[in-house]
Amino acid sequence: MYFFLAYLFIPSINAIVSVQIHRLAQYKPNSSCALLANVTLSSSVSIQSCIWQCVEELKCQTAVYSYDNNICWMYGESCESGSIESSGSNRSSVICYRKNPNSNMHCPSAPINNNSTTTVTLIIIQASNIDIINASAQYGCPTSINVTAKDQATVGNLCATDQLNIDASGVAHVSINTSICARIMYIFVGSGSPNIDNICATQSLIIQSSSASTIVYNSLATCPSNASVTVSNSAKVVNVCSTDQLNIDASGAASISINNSVCPRVAAVNLQSSAVAHGICATDLINANTSSGSTLTMIRSNSALLCPLLANVHASTGSRNYVCGTQVINVIADNGASVYCYGVLNYMQVLSGALVFACSTQYIDFLII
Repeated sequence: MYFFLAYLFIPSINAIVSVQIHRLAQYKPNSSCALLANVTLSSSVSIQSCIWQCVEELKCQTAVYSYDNNICWMYGESCESGSIESSGSNRSSVICYRKNPNSNMHCPSAPINNNSTTTVTLIIIQASNIDIINASAQYGCPTSINVTAKDQATVGNLCATDQLNIDASGVAHVSINTSICARIMYIFVGSGSPNIDNICATQSLIIQSSSASTIVYNSLATCPSNASVTVSNSAKVVNVCSTDQLNIDASGAASISINNSVCPRVAAVNLQSSAVAHGICATDLINANTSSGSTLTMIRSNSALLCPLLANVHASTGSRNYVCGTQVINVIADNGASVYCYGVLNYMQVLSGALVFACSTQYIDFLII
Protein backbone atom coordinates (compact mmCIF):
# COMPACT_ATOMS: atom_id res chain seq x y z
CA MET A 1 0.00 0.00 0.00
CA TYR A 2 1.49 3.31 -0.96
CA PHE A 3 1.37 6.66 0.72
CA PHE A 4 -0.19 9.83 -0.58
CA LEU A 5 1.03 13.37 -1.03
CA ALA A 6 -0.58 16.79 -0.83
CA TYR A 7 0.80 19.25 -3.34
CA LEU A 8 0.22 22.96 -2.89
CA PHE A 9 0.70 25.15 -5.96
CA ILE A 10 1.85 28.56 -4.77
CA PRO A 11 2.50 31.45 -7.18
CA SER A 12 5.37 33.85 -6.61
CA ILE A 13 4.32 36.22 -3.85
CA ASN A 14 5.75 38.72 -1.44
CA ALA A 15 4.05 37.44 1.66
CA ILE A 16 4.51 35.01 4.48
CA VAL A 17 2.98 31.61 3.94
CA SER A 18 3.15 29.08 6.72
CA VAL A 19 2.11 25.49 6.20
CA GLN A 20 2.31 23.27 9.21
CA ILE A 21 2.35 19.51 8.96
CA HIS A 22 0.84 18.73 12.36
CA ARG A 23 0.88 14.97 12.32
CA LEU A 24 2.16 12.31 9.98
CA ALA A 25 1.89 8.66 10.88
CA GLN A 26 5.20 6.90 11.31
CA TYR A 27 6.21 4.76 8.37
CA LYS A 28 5.45 1.08 8.62
CA PRO A 29 5.61 -1.44 5.80
CA ASN A 30 2.28 -1.86 4.02
CA SER A 31 0.65 0.95 5.99
CA SER A 32 -0.80 4.31 4.97
CA CYS A 33 0.68 7.62 5.98
CA ALA A 34 -2.28 9.80 7.03
CA LEU A 35 -1.66 13.49 6.39
CA LEU A 36 -3.06 16.34 8.46
CA ALA A 37 -2.04 19.64 6.89
CA ASN A 38 -2.73 23.11 8.21
CA VAL A 39 -2.48 25.96 5.75
CA THR A 40 -2.19 29.40 7.35
CA LEU A 41 -2.03 32.42 5.05
CA SER A 42 -1.55 36.13 5.68
CA SER A 43 -1.19 39.31 3.64
CA SER A 44 -2.09 39.31 -0.08
CA VAL A 45 -1.80 35.70 -1.24
CA SER A 46 -3.13 33.75 -4.20
CA ILE A 47 -2.99 29.96 -3.94
CA GLN A 48 -4.27 27.08 -6.02
CA SER A 49 -4.07 23.79 -4.20
CA CYS A 50 -4.41 20.35 -5.75
CA ILE A 51 -4.53 16.85 -4.34
CA TRP A 52 -1.83 14.66 -5.92
CA GLN A 53 -1.05 11.02 -5.48
CA CYS A 54 2.24 9.64 -4.29
CA VAL A 55 4.73 7.34 -5.95
CA GLU A 56 6.31 4.15 -4.71
CA GLU A 57 9.82 5.62 -4.65
CA LEU A 58 8.84 8.25 -2.08
CA LYS A 59 7.06 5.79 0.23
CA CYS A 60 6.45 7.64 3.50
CA GLN A 61 8.01 10.88 2.35
CA THR A 62 6.12 14.09 1.79
CA ALA A 63 6.60 16.47 -1.07
CA VAL A 64 5.49 20.07 -1.56
CA TYR A 65 5.93 22.07 -4.74
CA SER A 66 6.81 25.71 -4.20
CA TYR A 67 6.82 28.10 -7.14
CA ASP A 68 9.45 30.83 -7.40
CA ASN A 69 10.09 32.43 -10.79
CA ASN A 70 8.43 29.47 -12.50
CA ILE A 71 10.82 27.01 -10.83
CA CYS A 72 9.77 24.64 -8.10
CA TRP A 73 11.66 22.45 -5.70
CA MET A 74 10.53 19.11 -4.38
CA TYR A 75 11.62 18.12 -0.90
CA GLY A 76 11.30 14.51 0.16
CA GLU A 77 10.63 14.42 3.87
CA SER A 78 10.43 11.69 6.46
CA CYS A 79 7.13 11.08 8.22
CA GLU A 80 7.67 13.62 10.97
CA SER A 81 5.81 16.66 12.21
CA GLY A 82 7.28 20.04 11.54
CA SER A 83 7.02 23.51 10.09
CA ILE A 84 9.16 25.96 8.17
CA GLU A 85 8.18 29.56 7.43
CA SER A 86 9.62 31.54 4.58
CA SER A 87 9.03 35.02 3.18
CA GLY A 88 10.28 37.33 0.49
CA SER A 89 10.47 37.11 -3.27
CA ASN A 90 13.62 34.98 -3.50
CA ARG A 91 12.06 31.85 -2.06
CA SER A 92 8.33 31.81 -1.46
CA SER A 93 7.01 29.34 1.06
CA VAL A 94 9.53 26.56 1.58
CA ILE A 95 7.43 24.03 3.43
CA CYS A 96 8.21 21.13 5.82
CA TYR A 97 11.50 19.90 7.19
CA ARG A 98 14.05 19.73 4.40
CA LYS A 99 15.65 16.30 4.37
CA ASN A 100 17.79 17.18 1.38
CA PRO A 101 17.75 20.93 0.55
CA ASN A 102 19.76 20.33 -2.62
CA SER A 103 17.30 17.85 -4.02
CA ASN A 104 15.19 19.80 -6.47
CA MET A 105 13.41 19.19 -9.72
CA HIS A 106 11.02 20.89 -12.10
CA CYS A 107 7.32 20.50 -11.48
CA PRO A 108 5.77 17.68 -13.51
CA SER A 109 3.21 18.61 -16.11
CA ALA A 110 0.73 15.92 -15.09
CA PRO A 111 -0.33 14.31 -11.80
CA ILE A 112 1.37 11.12 -10.71
CA ASN A 113 -1.02 8.21 -11.03
CA ASN A 114 -1.06 5.39 -8.54
CA ASN A 115 -4.33 3.55 -8.07
CA SER A 116 -3.26 1.99 -4.77
CA THR A 117 -2.98 5.31 -2.94
CA THR A 118 -5.54 7.47 -1.18
CA THR A 119 -6.20 11.20 -1.04
CA VAL A 120 -5.56 13.64 1.78
CA THR A 121 -7.61 13.01 4.92
CA LEU A 122 -7.94 16.54 6.26
CA ILE A 123 -6.88 20.02 5.15
CA ILE A 124 -7.24 23.05 7.43
CA ILE A 125 -7.24 26.46 5.74
CA GLN A 126 -7.06 29.78 7.58
CA ALA A 127 -7.40 32.88 5.40
CA SER A 128 -7.44 36.54 6.44
CA ASN A 129 -6.84 40.07 5.18
CA ILE A 130 -7.21 39.95 1.39
CA ASP A 131 -6.08 36.36 0.81
CA ILE A 132 -7.37 34.64 -2.33
CA ILE A 133 -7.43 30.84 -2.23
CA ASN A 134 -8.80 28.80 -5.13
CA ALA A 135 -8.90 25.07 -4.54
CA SER A 136 -8.94 22.60 -7.39
CA ALA A 137 -10.79 19.29 -7.52
CA GLN A 138 -8.99 18.24 -10.69
CA TYR A 139 -7.06 15.53 -8.85
CA GLY A 140 -9.73 14.67 -6.31
CA CYS A 141 -11.21 16.19 -3.14
CA PRO A 142 -9.91 15.58 0.40
CA THR A 143 -12.07 13.70 2.86
CA SER A 144 -12.59 16.79 5.05
CA ILE A 145 -11.77 20.49 4.98
CA ASN A 146 -11.91 23.02 7.81
CA VAL A 147 -11.95 26.64 6.58
CA THR A 148 -11.66 29.84 8.59
CA ALA A 149 -12.18 32.91 6.39
CA LYS A 150 -12.22 36.45 7.78
CA ASP A 151 -11.57 40.09 6.87
CA GLN A 152 -11.74 40.35 3.05
CA ALA A 153 -10.49 36.84 2.32
CA THR A 154 -11.80 34.87 -0.66
CA VAL A 155 -11.84 31.08 -0.59
CA GLY A 156 -13.29 29.43 -3.68
CA ASN A 157 -14.06 26.13 -5.34
CA LEU A 158 -13.88 24.10 -2.13
CA CYS A 159 -14.85 20.45 -2.05
CA ALA A 160 -14.75 17.53 0.37
CA THR A 161 -16.18 14.05 0.19
CA ASP A 162 -17.18 13.65 3.85
CA GLN A 163 -17.25 16.91 5.85
CA LEU A 164 -16.79 20.59 5.07
CA ASN A 165 -16.66 23.06 7.97
CA ILE A 166 -16.73 26.82 7.34
CA ASP A 167 -16.19 29.60 9.89
CA ALA A 168 -16.62 32.98 8.19
CA SER A 169 -16.59 36.58 9.37
CA GLY A 170 -15.82 40.10 8.17
CA VAL A 171 -16.69 40.47 4.49
CA ALA A 172 -15.11 37.17 3.47
CA HIS A 173 -16.43 35.26 0.46
CA VAL A 174 -16.51 31.47 0.42
CA SER A 175 -17.84 29.35 -2.45
CA ILE A 176 -18.21 25.61 -2.96
CA ASN A 177 -17.51 23.33 -5.91
CA THR A 178 -20.81 21.47 -6.12
CA SER A 179 -19.56 18.78 -8.47
CA ILE A 180 -18.91 16.79 -5.27
CA CYS A 181 -21.12 17.67 -2.29
CA ALA A 182 -19.84 16.81 1.18
CA ARG A 183 -21.83 14.36 3.26
CA ILE A 184 -21.91 16.85 6.14
CA MET A 185 -21.59 20.64 5.96
CA TYR A 186 -21.35 22.96 8.96
CA ILE A 187 -21.40 26.75 8.55
CA PHE A 188 -20.78 29.19 11.38
CA VAL A 189 -20.86 32.99 11.14
CA GLY A 190 -20.25 34.96 14.32
CA SER A 191 -19.73 38.51 13.05
CA GLY A 192 -19.52 40.69 9.97
CA SER A 193 -21.38 40.17 6.71
CA PRO A 194 -19.64 37.36 4.80
CA ASN A 195 -21.06 35.70 1.69
CA ILE A 196 -21.12 31.91 1.40
CA ASP A 197 -22.57 30.51 -1.81
CA ASN A 198 -23.11 27.31 -3.74
CA ILE A 199 -23.27 25.29 -0.52
CA CYS A 200 -24.53 21.72 -0.68
CA ALA A 201 -24.59 18.54 1.39
CA THR A 202 -25.98 15.05 0.91
CA GLN A 203 -26.80 14.03 4.48
CA SER A 204 -26.66 16.87 7.00
CA LEU A 205 -26.53 20.66 6.78
CA ILE A 206 -26.08 22.87 9.86
CA ILE A 207 -26.11 26.67 9.54
CA GLN A 208 -25.56 29.03 12.47
CA SER A 209 -25.29 32.77 11.85
CA SER A 210 -25.66 35.65 14.28
CA SER A 211 -24.77 38.47 11.87
CA ALA A 212 -25.81 39.90 8.50
CA SER A 213 -24.39 37.10 6.40
CA THR A 214 -25.76 35.82 3.08
CA ILE A 215 -25.73 32.04 2.66
CA VAL A 216 -26.99 30.50 -0.57
CA TYR A 217 -27.70 26.84 -1.21
CA ASN A 218 -27.14 25.69 -4.78
CA SER A 219 -30.66 25.16 -6.12
CA LEU A 220 -29.42 22.54 -8.61
CA ALA A 221 -27.60 20.42 -6.03
CA THR A 222 -28.90 17.44 -4.09
CA CYS A 223 -30.76 18.30 -0.88
CA PRO A 224 -29.49 16.83 2.42
CA SER A 225 -31.62 14.46 4.47
CA ASN A 226 -31.60 16.86 7.42
CA ALA A 227 -31.07 20.60 7.61
CA SER A 228 -30.91 22.83 10.67
CA VAL A 229 -30.83 26.64 10.33
CA THR A 230 -30.35 28.97 13.31
CA VAL A 231 -30.00 32.61 12.28
CA SER A 232 -30.43 36.11 13.72
CA ASN A 233 -29.47 39.76 13.25
CA SER A 234 -30.48 40.17 9.58
CA ALA A 235 -28.81 36.97 8.39
CA LYS A 236 -30.13 35.75 5.03
CA VAL A 237 -30.33 32.11 3.95
CA VAL A 238 -31.52 31.32 0.41
CA ASN A 239 -32.74 28.08 -1.21
CA VAL A 240 -32.22 25.85 1.83
CA CYS A 241 -33.83 22.42 1.50
CA SER A 242 -33.97 18.89 2.91
CA THR A 243 -35.66 15.61 2.13
CA ASP A 244 -36.54 14.33 5.64
CA GLN A 245 -36.39 17.00 8.36
CA LEU A 246 -35.99 20.77 8.33
CA ASN A 247 -35.51 22.82 11.51
CA ILE A 248 -35.60 26.62 11.38
CA ASP A 249 -35.01 29.00 14.28
CA ALA A 250 -34.86 32.64 13.20
CA SER A 251 -34.97 36.01 14.94
CA GLY A 252 -33.73 39.59 14.65
CA ALA A 253 -35.05 40.31 11.11
CA ALA A 254 -33.36 37.22 9.68
CA SER A 255 -34.72 35.95 6.35
CA ILE A 256 -35.00 32.36 5.10
CA SER A 257 -36.34 31.14 1.76
CA ILE A 258 -36.91 27.51 0.83
CA ASN A 259 -36.21 25.68 -2.39
CA ASN A 260 -39.45 23.73 -2.38
CA SER A 261 -38.70 21.67 -5.48
CA VAL A 262 -38.10 19.01 -2.80
CA CYS A 263 -40.07 19.21 0.45
CA PRO A 264 -39.00 17.55 3.70
CA ARG A 265 -41.19 15.07 5.46
CA VAL A 266 -41.33 17.23 8.61
CA ALA A 267 -40.59 20.91 9.22
CA ALA A 268 -40.31 22.76 12.54
CA VAL A 269 -40.26 26.56 12.38
CA ASN A 270 -39.69 29.06 15.18
CA LEU A 271 -39.78 32.75 14.19
CA GLN A 272 -39.29 35.78 16.44
CA SER A 273 -38.45 39.48 16.25
CA SER A 274 -39.46 40.30 12.64
CA ALA A 275 -37.87 37.18 11.15
CA VAL A 276 -39.26 36.02 7.81
CA ALA A 277 -39.55 32.48 6.40
CA HIS A 278 -40.88 32.06 2.84
CA GLY A 279 -41.98 28.95 1.00
CA ILE A 280 -42.00 26.52 3.91
CA CYS A 281 -43.28 23.15 2.77
CA ALA A 282 -43.50 19.56 4.01
CA THR A 283 -45.23 16.37 2.99
CA ASP A 284 -46.42 15.20 6.42
CA LEU A 285 -46.17 17.81 9.18
CA ILE A 286 -45.32 21.45 9.86
CA ASN A 287 -45.08 22.77 13.42
CA ALA A 288 -44.77 26.56 13.57
CA ASN A 289 -44.38 29.08 16.38
CA THR A 290 -44.33 32.73 15.33
CA SER A 291 -44.17 35.93 17.37
CA SER A 292 -42.96 39.54 17.57
CA GLY A 293 -43.86 40.72 14.09
CA SER A 294 -42.46 37.72 12.23
CA THR A 295 -43.87 36.42 8.93
CA LEU A 296 -44.45 32.81 7.89
CA THR A 297 -45.43 31.75 4.38
CA MET A 298 -46.02 28.07 3.85
CA ILE A 299 -46.55 27.96 0.09
CA ARG A 300 -45.42 30.13 -2.80
CA SER A 301 -47.47 29.11 -5.83
CA ASN A 302 -51.12 28.69 -6.78
CA SER A 303 -51.27 25.07 -5.70
CA ALA A 304 -51.89 23.06 -2.55
CA LEU A 305 -49.48 20.34 -3.62
CA LEU A 306 -46.77 21.67 -1.29
CA CYS A 307 -48.98 21.68 1.80
CA PRO A 308 -48.47 19.11 4.57
CA LEU A 309 -51.09 16.66 5.75
CA LEU A 310 -51.07 18.38 9.17
CA ALA A 311 -50.18 21.95 10.14
CA ASN A 312 -49.96 23.17 13.73
CA VAL A 313 -49.55 26.95 14.16
CA HIS A 314 -49.16 29.04 17.30
CA ALA A 315 -49.13 32.71 16.28
CA SER A 316 -48.71 35.62 18.69
CA THR A 317 -47.65 39.25 19.16
CA GLY A 318 -48.37 40.66 15.74
CA SER A 319 -47.00 37.85 13.61
CA ARG A 320 -48.41 37.30 10.11
CA ASN A 321 -48.99 33.74 8.97
CA TYR A 322 -50.05 32.11 5.71
CA VAL A 323 -50.66 28.43 6.36
CA CYS A 324 -52.12 25.39 4.65
CA GLY A 325 -52.85 21.73 5.29
CA THR A 326 -54.45 19.10 3.12
CA GLN A 327 -56.14 17.22 5.98
CA VAL A 328 -55.85 19.09 9.31
CA ILE A 329 -54.99 22.63 10.44
CA ASN A 330 -54.76 23.55 14.15
CA VAL A 331 -54.40 27.24 15.02
CA ILE A 332 -53.80 29.14 18.25
CA ALA A 333 -53.62 32.90 17.70
CA ASP A 334 -53.23 35.67 20.27
CA ASN A 335 -51.92 39.20 20.86
CA GLY A 336 -52.73 40.73 17.51
CA ALA A 337 -51.44 37.91 15.31
CA SER A 338 -53.11 37.21 11.97
CA VAL A 339 -53.53 33.84 10.28
CA TYR A 340 -54.66 33.22 6.69
CA CYS A 341 -55.30 29.61 5.86
CA TYR A 342 -56.20 27.14 3.16
CA GLY A 343 -57.47 23.71 4.09
CA VAL A 344 -59.58 22.05 6.75
CA LEU A 345 -59.57 23.86 10.10
CA ASN A 346 -59.69 21.26 12.85
CA TYR A 347 -59.07 23.46 15.92
CA MET A 348 -58.98 27.23 16.44
CA GLN A 349 -58.34 29.34 19.54
CA VAL A 350 -58.33 33.12 19.09
CA LEU A 351 -57.37 35.51 21.93
CA SER A 352 -56.39 39.16 22.53
CA GLY A 353 -57.22 40.79 19.22
CA ALA A 354 -55.85 38.07 16.96
CA LEU A 355 -57.44 37.39 13.57
CA VAL A 356 -57.95 34.07 11.83
CA PHE A 357 -59.35 34.24 8.34
CA ALA A 358 -61.63 31.25 7.97
CA CYS A 359 -60.11 28.28 6.22
CA SER A 360 -61.82 27.22 3.03
CA THR A 361 -61.24 25.11 -0.04
CA GLN A 362 -60.59 28.25 -2.07
CA TYR A 363 -56.87 28.84 -2.42
CA ILE A 364 -55.45 32.13 -1.16
CA ASP A 365 -52.41 33.41 -3.03
CA PHE A 366 -50.17 34.11 -0.07
CA LEU A 367 -47.74 36.15 -2.11
CA ILE A 368 -50.14 39.00 -2.78
CA ILE A 369 -52.05 39.26 0.49
